Amino acid sequence: MRKTLIILILFYTGILYSQVPVNIDSLIDLSQKGTENDRFEVLIKISKYYSEIADDNNSLEYAMQAIKLAGEQKNEANRARAIFLQADALKYLGKVEEAEQGYKKSLDIYTKLKDDNGIAEANFNLGAFYRRMKDYDAAYSYLIKVIKSKKNLNAEILAVSNRTMGGMYASIRDSQSFASSYYQAAINLYIETDNKKELADTYSDYLGAFYSTIGFYDSVVNAQQQAELLYETLGDVKKQATAIFRKGNAFLNKSNYEPAVKEFYKALPLFERINYKKGVATINNSIAVVFEKQRKFKESLDFYNKAMKSYTELDDKKELARATLNIGSILSQMISDSLISEFGEENYEEFSIKKHGIIGLTQKYEVALKKNEDALKVIEALPEDNETKAMMASIYNNIGTISFNTGKYVEALEWFNKSLNLNQEMGRLEGILTNMIGIVTSSEKMNDLETALEYVKKSEEIAKSQNLTFNLMQVYEAYHKIYKKKGNWQLALSYFVKYSAYKDTIRQSDSERARQELMTIYETEKKEQEINNLNLDKELQDTQIRQQQMAIVFFIIVFVIIIFLVIQLFRQNAARKRANKELADKNELVLQQKEEITDSIMYASRIQRAILPPDEYVHRILPSHFVLFMPRDIVSGDYYWITEKNKKVYVIAADCTGHGVPGAFMSMLGITFLNEILNEEEYMQANEVLNRLRSAIIRSLHQTGKEGENKDGMDMSLFILDRDAMEIEFAGANNSMTIISGNEIIEVKADRMPIGIHTWANESFTRKIEQVKKDDMLYVYSDGYADQFGGPDGKKFMSKRMKNLFVEISKLDMESQRKSLENATVEWRGDNFQVDDLLVIGVRV
Repeated sequence: MRKTLIILILFYTGILYSQVPVNIDSLIDLSQKGTENDRFEVLIKISKYYSEIADDNNSLEYAMQAIKLAGEQKNEANRARAIFLQADALKYLGKVEEAEQGYKKSLDIYTKLKDDNGIAEANFNLGAFYRRMKDYDAAYSYLIKVIKSKKNLNAEILAVSNRTMGGMYASIRDSQSFASSYYQAAINLYIETDNKKELADTYSDYLGAFYSTIGFYDSVVNAQQQAELLYETLGDVKKQATAIFRKGNAFLNKSNYEPAVKEFYKALPLFERINYKKGVATINNSIAVVFEKQRKFKESLDFYNKAMKSYTELDDKKELARATLNIGSILSQMISDSLISEFGEENYEEFSIKKHGIIGLTQKYEVALKKNEDALKVIEALPEDNETKAMMASIYNNIGTISFNTGKYVEALEWFNKSLNLNQEMGRLEGILTNMIGIVTSSEKMNDLETALEYVKKSEEIAKSQNLTFNLMQVYEAYHKIYKKKGNWQLALSYFVKYSAYKDTIRQSDSERARQELMTIYETEKKEQEINNLNLDKELQDTQIRQQQMAIVFFIIVFVIIIFLVIQLFRQNAARKRANKELADKNELVLQQKEEITDSIMYASRIQRAILPPDEYVHRILPSHFVLFMPRDIVSGDYYWITEKNKKVYVIAADCTGHGVPGAFMSMLGITFLNEILNEEEYMQANEVLNRLRSAIIRSLHQTGKEGENKDGMDMSLFILDRDAMEIEFAGANNSMTIISGNEIIEVKADRMPIGIHTWANESFTRKIEQVKKDDMLYVYSDGYADQFGGPDGKKFMSKRMKNLFVEISKLDMESQRKSLENATVEWRGDNFQVDDLLVIGVRV
């Protein structure tokens, strides 16, 4: 990965040499001989060589020698090249700030030289650097300069800049919709320059991988198909096979097993041809997974064993453990299936224990248990990460299941709990559900019905939240058994009915598949029979009579069809007239209802504005202020509250969950509670106001923090202005405050938690004190202003741009400030839809 990244960056900055030096010692000798220009190029090659093999200290040393030599030559272009290599080495050595300075120095040199391609390369390097540092705003600012440049730049620089921008957006959850457009721009540039290799890589490694991440598997197939054809043209067998394998994985993720296996079988001989053992092992493992999902256990075992052989040769302990674990799981399923076949699905565990005994069953499961234990030993010797933890959780659950099937319920419970602890630590919902059902069944067998009942309720919540039909069937079967043992026959019966309904649903699904297969067989046999009948008809001798009869029948049928069509046309015409009348009546009704709803919302808007502080009152206590209040809909989820107590002015800007009517309900709830809270005492600290409001919201909405319940609440900025002491007291829930003093921007940070149920809902909000001066401007706001989309690239306005705007307008009078903010957001938004409510409050001290 490290080497690939270095090669990618160096190639697109035009400074990659095509081969790694065969003899580094001879290059080092050459660096001391020859002309100064020859020595410089040799030093650059040596630095690149050491960078490629990740020897960053030596790479840095020779880059610095090249910088010194370029300085002596007074060759600024060469110095910029060498400084870039120096910055690259510093970055990998962890000296991030020095690396950043180096990249910027390289840009400065190219700018002074007016070297357009050099400037573009340097901007790309900085963009790639900031993306690696996850400073996406800075990365965007440099990459967009390359992409938007009007200069006649190298198409390769433009292409890789678009591709890097796409990769950046692909990694930002809320901005992934932009990734594909940048990838497509890179693709178009590679097509224009006929760069088949990078075009194929962009389809496979970037666009295809991105679509796979967001679950667009049909798009994955299309992208990998394009890559496959290009790699075949280029003769790159390894990458061609990889693209085919990724296609197969996309089909597998869609549960389209037949095309998945077809693609895997297509990739397998390609990997075998070039003796790429890792690829062969991966393909064999994937084919085994498909067969396992189809419950073709024998075929699955064959391919898992082939994969294990390859992983053993490769000494890949992690994948070896995974394959061993899968084999153990399959062996266990095969034994359970044979017992179900012998005793039936209902209570087969009890019957198998009665017949074979615990010792006999233990012997049956011995090989499966051994495989899981072998996998566990390998994993325990590996470094711990989420992947190894997930495998350990699976092994613990498998051993728990084997213990349960052999009647060792106490051991089973211990293993299920060990697996549950790991899955809860990693937040693996599917694993948690599986473990909990195991705990339920084990506890029920041990007659610990209270524990069983506790965990079956938790299992039900998870299964319902994920709409897992099979698991819900297991849950209701468990409820039935628990309440049956408790002697509560009414509940036992009700849950048996639910269990049976879910079981029937699953069986109907299976039956439907079987029915379709039988129908196919029936239709085939039917067609064969028709062919036989036709053959018998051909034996009739009176062909002429048959033809005449057929002609008569034909004319009768045609006549009947014509009559039928005429009748149908009359009926359709009459039906169309009736439908048009009904549609017109419905449209009139819809319009009337819309008008009534709109009138109601407009009336609600007047009520909402009426409970906000009156303008006359606010102007009396704050003569120099403005409020920019722009709801997205008729009513707003944003609200403000301004009041005076004991010569101190309380100013609040709040942003409730949701927009429109839901948000308005929350805003009225917030205003009501604020009235109660602020009237309780003569003076209340800012953080205490937020603490009490949070408690009131949680109490009124009955929030407990349980999974699945509502998480409604609000974000808020609150400051208390004390003019006598010339200070403000601030507390914030997610929304911060900005002070403009002269041209200085002072940001007073909010706590990163809302007013509502939250992980840290028991912690107090922070109280902050800031000194202010006369004519300072104080701004509080919701996040709506910074989150509006627009501008030339359809991006967010962003808080940085908003704060700079505050500086520009801070000297204006209040109405001019409000108007400037309104005009700025309207112009930025252009034709785009307003995505959120807007609220900004400004106060001059």
